[in-house]
Amino acid sequence: MKDRIFHALQIPADMAKGVALMEISGHQEVRIENFKGLCSYDPMLVRVLASGYMIIVEGNNMQISYYSDVIMKITGEIDSIHFERR
Repeated sequence: MKDRIFHALQIPADMAKGVALMEISGHQEVRIENFKGLCSYDPMLVRVLASGYMIIVEGNNMQISYYSDVIMKITGEIDSIHFERR
């Protein structure tokens, strides 16, 4: 039933299930959508809470160049992105 409603409203399945979406552009930019919150930020480490896990972005000279309630853009010299189950 819920799936049919989301389909009728043309809501992507990922968004309907609360899954974070990431778009990575090389090693200099990552966009994260549908996250729960920002846990910590400094120029070498960004920790973003998603549904059931933490997204950890490590690198140098990182900045949050855009932040809203649904999307975040992190730029800088990104070395790694990994996940930590919560």
